[in-house]
Amino acid sequence: MIALIIYVRYSPSYKLRHKVEVEQNTITNSKLKFFTDISHELRTPLTLISSPVTNILQNNTLEPEVRDQLTLVQSNTQRTSELVNQILDFRKVQSKKMRLRIEEFPLGSFISAICSDFRKVAEDKGIHLIVEDQSRERDGMGR
Repeated sequence: MIALIIYVRYSPSYKLRHKVEVEQNTITNSKLKFFTDISHELRTPLTLISSPVTNILQNNTLEPEVRDQLTLVQSNTQRTSELVNQILDFRKVQSKKMRLRIEEFPLGSFISAICSDFRKVAEDKGIHLIVEDQSRERDGMGR
């Protein structure tokens, strides 16, 4: 029995399987490091875009269409920053430097906010975009 355990433990297929597992872990860690590095590099230009847009939006003499477009730029810059932060948080969770926190959130308003970013693009293409959020009515949040 012991000989069988030793044979299985040191057999070529076991060694090969172990080697593949180690290489897969190495590849996964390399990918995570790559995305972390890219995410850090994306943060700087996002900050450099966001700050001037915020300053320009504080100007009260902007034409409404210009204000709408800059607001869209600001919204998408913030959204992209949040996505970059999520990638960085994922890396922290993977390296056990952060615990995963799961929470409920209103999906309908989340989708509505995302779709509002596409309204101008849809309008420019002659598409009438309507989002009906019925989740508020069902959960008693009818605002």
